[in-house]
Amino acid sequence: MKTSLNNIRVIEKFLDGSLSHDESLKFLTKMSSDQGFRNILNLHQSALALLRMYHRKKLKVILEDVHHKMMTNPLNATLAQDIKNIFPQ
Repeated sequence: MKTSLNNIRVIEKFLDGSLSHDESLKFLTKMSSDQGFRNILNLHQSALALLRMYHRKKLKVILEDVHHKMMTNPLNATLAQDIKNIFPQ
């Protein structure tokens, strides 16, 4: 288990660009010679992509809710009209 956690830590550092030059060379050597390590890297990248997609969708829902509340609140009628004038449909 400890080796797997170390692999994940090194992969995280590689992906965020925080490995030293020597560490990067060691990482690339391990990646080219160890199929299991490449698999872990690919799975990690897929998981990160899914997380980004999830957060983008969640943010979109939040922004749509804020937009709806802002545009339908009678107190914001002038602002809503100004926005509609700037971005006509």
